[in-house]
Amino acid sequence: MPDKLIDTNILVYAYDCSEGEKHAVSRDFVKQIWKEGGGVVCLQNRVIA
Repeated sequence: MPDKLIDTNILVYAYDCSEGEKHAVSRDFVKQIWKEGGGVVCLQNRVIA
């Protein structure tokens, strides 16, 4: 199974129970990834010195 890219917003919605349906969908998605494996979070921030 190919890896699944998890946007950081999905993690926020999975945590924030005040988000209603977004919370439920995100929570279920994260649970599925946790069981099956293959989740990847992309780091998009960079520090400019």
